Amino acid sequence: MKNIKNKRALLFGGVLCLAFAAIAITIAYNRDSSVLANNFELGGIYKTVTTEEFVGPDNWAPCQEVPKTVTVKNEGNVDVAVRISYEEYWRDGREGYQDDRLSPEKDGVRLAIIEFQNETDWELRDGYYYYKHTLAPGESSNSLFKSVTLNCEANMVDEDSYCSEMPDGTTECMTAPVTVLTPCTLAGCSSNYYQAAKYHLKIKVETIQADKRDAWSWLSHIIANSGNRSLAQKTEKGKKVYVFKRTADGNNVIWSNMCWQVVRTTYTNGVKIIYNGLPETTNGIQACPGESRGIVYGGASMFEFDTAGNSGYMYGDTVGYQDIQLAEGDTTSFTLSNDVARNGNVYLLDTTAGQYLEWTSADSQDEAKTRYHYFCTDGSSSCDSSKIGYLLDMKEAGGSFDSDSVGFTPDPGYSWRLTYLPLGGYDDISDLKNAVSSNTRNSSIKTTIESWFEGNNLNDDDLEDAVFCSDRTHATGSLAGPEISLGGDRYAFASRKDSPTFDCVNKNDAFTKDDTTNGNGKLLHKVGLLTADELAMTGIRYHGQFEGVWCSAAHYLWNEESFWLMTPDSMGRALYMDGQCGFGPTSASLKNTVRPVVSLKAETVVTRGDGTANDPYVVE
Repeated sequence: MKNIKNKRALLFGGVLCLAFAAIAITIAYNRDSSVLANNFELGGIYKTVTTEEFVGPDNWAPCQEVPKTVTVKNEGNVDVAVRISYEEYWRDGREGYQDDRLSPEKDGVRLAIIEFQNETDWELRDGYYYYKHTLAPGESSNSLFKSVTLNCEANMVDEDSYCSEMPDGTTECMTAPVTVLTPCTLAGCSSNYYQAAKYHLKIKVETIQADKRDAWSWLSHIIANSGNRSLAQKTEKGKKVYVFKRTADGNNVIWSNMCWQVVRTTYTNGVKIIYNGLPETTNGIQACPGESRGIVYGGASMFEFDTAGNSGYMYGDTVGYQDIQLAEGDTTSFTLSNDVARNGNVYLLDTTAGQYLEWTSADSQDEAKTRYHYFCTDGSSSCDSSKIGYLLDMKEAGGSFDSDSVGFTPDPGYSWRLTYLPLGGYDDISDLKNAVSSNTRNSSIKTTIESWFEGNNLNDDDLEDAVFCSDRTHATGSLAGPEISLGGDRYAFASRKDSPTFDCVNKNDAFTKDDTTNGNGKLLHKVGLLTADELAMTGIRYHGQFEGVWCSAAHYLWNEESFWLMTPDSMGRALYMDGQCGFGPTSASLKNTVRPVVSLKAETVVTRGDGTANDPYVVE
């Protein structure tokens, strides 16, 4: 008996286009040389579904082979793809019991043996045999089946089992051959009647317009398993993608003998998965309990993202914030300008009419906050590189924030606090921002994940070169532009937390391994972290958003472990998911766990499983 390997492919379909065409398919079954013709002309996707049922012959004897072939001919005017599924069962042959189905196996022996042919032309996945070739008009497929044989070891003699309770409380059973094909009516009696049973092989042939074959995808299967309540439809680069939300179950995967959870699909029909710990094996079956989800590397499970002044998953120059605190009564005058010119080590503020402001502690901050950001810390309009700065904020009290930048504690005896970035060595603020985000050095988390990837012999060839976005676009505050008001240096996610996106604005922040068209090509391996946007789309709430509403313990990503996200919050700060099922910013020098993310290719093959935690999909 020839067997086709039991493989199912992770395939993800995209948006389906509408067209007008005709499919005419002739399906020939050799059992009685009949031809079933199906001619369809439909709007949308053109497909046909034909079902044929083969019934075993009367007086079928063990070892008797019955030829069984199925071919498909394209008699339409468009190319088509073909797939076949089948179901086999036995029907009770006794009068009044013909609707009863019997198992294909009796006493542990499969009674009918299907022999396949042309194995190289068909591929089994998702319960379907897919024809590997497109059928052009007028072409026919090779047959998947060759024959069906009644197993030589099949015992078609039925026995009834009679069980009785003995006086001592035990149960004794006896069996006897069935001599009359009548129902078993005695107490404790059970029967399987195969002597008069008929074998049924139900074959379903489906065809579809070839350029719409993505409609036959594993995604349809996983949607059905998860339910619409657990999936959200979003877009990435204008194409439909799916995100698993909240209480999803059916998104568990074992890849490289590690547990992962599907978070979303990608616009290239891949699937992003997040590390979910190691599997547990019971009676040969692997399960994914998800009890410890962060990686352990070098004996440690808690990692700092980086130190203050660094920005993003990779970074360039380290630039720290500095302050000027003005004492009460200090009347130092500062020239605040809208532009600066650099000549070597000398910086000259633009003092043409309308481009600058003379400001002292006695003045309002309103006009200064709006547009005048360059200044010399000594109050002059021309200074060397040690004194040139770019304003980030002005507060009417000196003091400091607490470690979470939540509470501001004024210093007694001070009236103003000016926060700025030292600009020395850079032409202007754009030059500084480019240098800070130049991706010349790894963050400690990137180094940790890539070393862990290598140490576990994970294979880049299994993965698509997906984008991992570490978005450093400034949306608010003076770093967003010279005409933007002071008051914050946060990156863009803080302002779009109510409308997250999968699109990465800056190519420099789009981390890829080899793809330099859609990304920066800076990854050593195809692994990264979950972004804040992706986390938000799963239903996790940003700190302070919808006050009092948190995700429940049923959310598939939560188990009281805090873990880092790919998205920076500001220079020296990063976003993380906390143990209370929310997420927000914290110092990059604090320690949290790390859960790597990879993206499986669309053609990834799954060998078994239904996606639940107790029976995860197992990736070949």
